Amino acid sequence: MFLMRSPGPIHLFGCWTEAQKSRIIDAMKLLASRISSLFLLAALITGAAGAALPVLSARAATGAEALPISGVTIEAPAGKQGDFRPLLSISVVDTLINPFDALALERTLEQLSDRLPQYRWRQMVIPAADAEESLLSNKPDFLLAPSGFAAYAQLSSRVSAVRIATRRTVLADRADHSVGSVFIVRAERPWRTLRDIEGLRAASGLQTTVEGWLAAAGEIERAGFDPDHFFSELVVKSNAYPDVISEVLSGGTDVGILPACLLEAVAEKKLARTEGLRVINAKTEGLRCLHSTDLYPGLSLVALGDTDEEKVRDVLGALLSLKDIDGYEWFANVSDAPVLKLFQDLRVGPWAHLRDMSPGAIFLRYREEILFFLGILVLLILNEIRLHVLFKKRTQALSEALERNIRSEAEAAEARQQAAGLERRSVVSQMSGMVAHEINAPVGAIRAYCAVLRILLRNDEKKEERIAVALKGVEHEAEKVAGIVDRVRQYARTGRTEHAEVPLLRVIERGIRSARSELSEEKRERLSVKLHANGLEPVVLGDALELEVLFLNLVRNAASAAFGSQSEPPFVSVMINRVAAERPEESSGNELDPRPAPGESRIEVVIENSGAKLDDAAMARLAKLGDAIVPSPQGLGIGLGICRGIAEGHGASMKFARREAGGVVVVLSFPEAARKE
Repeated sequence: MFLMRSPGPIHLFGCWTEAQKSRIIDAMKLLASRISSLFLLAALITGAAGAALPVLSARAATGAEALPISGVTIEAPAGKQGDFRPLLSISVVDTLINPFDALALERTLEQLSDRLPQYRWRQMVIPAADAEESLLSNKPDFLLAPSGFAAYAQLSSRVSAVRIATRRTVLADRADHSVGSVFIVRAERPWRTLRDIEGLRAASGLQTTVEGWLAAAGEIERAGFDPDHFFSELVVKSNAYPDVISEVLSGGTDVGILPACLLEAVAEKKLARTEGLRVINAKTEGLRCLHSTDLYPGLSLVALGDTDEEKVRDVLGALLSLKDIDGYEWFANVSDAPVLKLFQDLRVGPWAHLRDMSPGAIFLRYREEILFFLGILVLLILNEIRLHVLFKKRTQALSEALERNIRSEAEAAEARQQAAGLERRSVVSQMSGMVAHEINAPVGAIRAYCAVLRILLRNDEKKEERIAVALKGVEHEAEKVAGIVDRVRQYARTGRTEHAEVPLLRVIERGIRSARSELSEEKRERLSVKLHANGLEPVVLGDALELEVLFLNLVRNAASAAFGSQSEPPFVSVMINRVAAERPEESSGNELDPRPAPGESRIEVVIENSGAKLDDAAMARLAKLGDAIVPSPQGLGIGLGICRGIAEGHGASMKFARREAGGVVVVLSFPEAARKE
């Protein structure tokens, strides 16, 4: 069988014989020929007048898959009955016909008929799908076929054929540089080289013609790519014009493959808006129109083996004498070596056997399935390895997490113990101040009474020695108590701990951990505690333990109150910000508002928690902390008074605000310690 095969006719004829089917198909092609010729002639006339014929109309003009020249079998009528002139038959392959070539071929055959009046002419169209069988059954004298078909026909073992002439376009420098292919894309696309269009969708005419797909495949092969897998999808159309051009212009495909010079012909006839198209890998040498591939011989005239030699001589002489028929001329002795080399490179036609059943060929043919299976196998193996590695990592991570949890629990217990001691000391310190303040009055009264008694006893004549001794002892002890009170009051006035640089972020983290560790397991699961440091690691001056007690109390109170919300999940949020403080021109009158130096930066710690909505009375109690502390259902106790004292001892302010959704926002503002250069 021949290489050049196209899709066969649709089988709609039931059990009819092959001869009946052939006659019906021939009649349909003849009808399509005449209708298409009328449409094409109208299109060409309209194009020459300057009006652009839409692509859709041209598609209607070429509705048949192959446009016959003169039907399937057309025999020139005899001049009179009993015309005994010898019959000269010529066949045309249906893949050859295109809207632009039809009229040129018909005029060429008409001129041959006029120059050879001694013959009766018969023209027929044979389908490329059954070309070999058609040639054997019809036995024409000559065959007009594309160069690829003609080259392969000469190598056929069943059909004897010799190429006698090749057509050359006047745009070509040589007859063997007459046809090629061109890649086109829409002009706004960024693609310019073959590598750019790899993996895109493409459309071409029949895959069996050199000037269609084969020349393009050869160029792709020479560029180092695999033509069979170069495009993600290759859509095969019956005709390059209008089918392929309209596909590219409409965006149906990314790339179009056309015969060389077709784009210029369409543009000249104004049959499509070709200014919106660009040629990929454009070349100009050898052919004076844009092409993207190497060039090959064009249309060939082949003489079959049984053709009379006088017929060959007459037809060849008449054909070579034709000059510039619609821009074409005929030449003899044109080599078909470039076409055969193309077949060999692509392993088609006579070299199709190279696509054998060797392991390599099988792999190439079923590469996707084999690679898919191997990929699945590799994925299963990798997944098994991943599971083992993941199990090992998770086990190690679980062990490390357990160890960290144990260490955290130990650190939290130690921190709670330290915080509890400091809290007790703070309470004792505050109570000492209160006791010192309150006990001073009774001690003064005792001393006054002792002085009065001494005066009375001095005036009394009856001196009792035992009373004097007792009074002296009372006065001594009272003076001792007064001395102790004075020392306590002096410490309360001037005594303070030594402050040092404290990393505030680390202190807050310890306070959060300690507060969370005091919660039950169920509450720890429900409560969300988040710390947003905003990339800051601030340093303040103070006592680390006192600051930890401060944040422990605040976070503990926030966590306790967070579960009172009915509208949102319980949460505690701690955020650290740096702000540039400016000295206010006038005092705000708020004792919580520190007076920083101009330009001094401060660190704000904002603690926010969900919870029940607080009424004005509760907010008022918060505002009066330190003056009168009254326990409330919202959890306000003496711990907040301690927090206030610690904050003020570190030069920080502590303010409270009400959340609209419920809960409280506490804002602590610390002066930031100057960093040492």
